[in-house]
Amino acid sequence: MKIRNGFVSNSSSSSFCCFGVVLQPKEMEKYPKNKWGQVLLPEDLKLHYQEGIGCYCEEEMLVGLEPTDMKDDETLFQFKERIFNELIKIKPELDFSEMHWITDGGYEG
Repeated sequence: MKIRNGFVSNSSSSSFCCFGVVLQPKEMEKYPKNKWGQVLLPEDLKLHYQEGIGCYCEEEMLVGLEPTDMKDDETLFQFKERIFNELIKIKPELDFSEMHWITDGGYEG
């Protein structure tokens, strides 16, 4: 019998966990974009899409970092603060209280 220790995924399932914010299509219009029309994010942030699962739709962008992106010498507060400091570069009006853990998963089959 083989036991797998690590990440296991089916092609018909998806899930994620990140700390950040959900950006709506209207919000994205005012952010800087590259020549292909994609929102430019600071280097330290990641973009997550979740298509039609839960309360998210294809147009929404989930922007933040995953728990695995936390540095070894970083506290949880420092991790959240680092994300906030990057997010205010693209959304200056952001309030720290708008940020939260975003988790979702679903079955597409």
